[in-house]
Amino acid sequence: PQYTNEKGEKVTFESRYQLEEEINRFKTLVENAASAKKFKEASKNQQYLDQLEEMKPLLPTAEELRNELAKAKAEMELAIQNKEFGKAEQLHESVEELEKKYELEQKNAVQTNIVEPTPVHPSAKPVTNLPRAPAVVAKAVVNTTTKASIQAKADVMSVTAASTMSKSSAASKSGSKPVSKLRPK
Repeated sequence: PQYTNEKGEKVTFESRYQLEEEINRFKTLVENAASAKKFKEASKNQQYLDQLEEMKPLLPTAEELRNELAKAKAEMELAIQNKEFGKAEQLHESVEELEKKYELEQKNAVQTNIVEPTPVHPSAKPVTNLPRAPAVVAKAVVNTTTKASIQAKADVMSVTAASTMSKSSAASKSGSKPVSKLRPK
C-alpha cells in the first residue's frame, strides 16, 4: 500500500510494523497539535491518520501471517500427497514469501518492545540509570510424599487395625471384658 504523507512524499509500506510506526507518529502529531491548541494542524494530521488506519487490513499482522503460513503449508502438503507437483511448487513459493514476511514482522515486533518511546514534550528527557531492584528467587515447597510412603503408612495402619481387632475378638470369645489398667484391682 502507498500513500502521500504531509510533506507530499509517496510512502510505500512493505510490512504492518512500518504502517504501525507511521500511525503512531501521526497519533503523536495529532495529540501535540491538539494540546498546543493548533486545531487546523490537528485536523489535517487526523485525516492522514484516518487514511493510514484504512490501510491496516491490507497488511497482515504477525499473527495473521502465521495463520496464513500454516494454511499454505497444509495446502502444499496436500498437493504433494495428491501428486499435484505444479500446484505444490506454486504453494512452496508462496510459503517461502510468507515465511520471510513473518520473520520480518516477528523481528520488528520484538524490536518495538525494546525501543523507548519518544518524549511527547520537546524538553522531556528519558530517565536513565535508575537503581534496579535485587533479583528475588522464590523457593517452592515441594511435596515429598511418594506413593511408596503412602502405601507404607496404609500398611502400618492396616496391621494396627488388625491387631486391635484380634484382641477385641479374643476378648469377646472368652466372654470376659478387657480390664482397664487405670482401674484398681
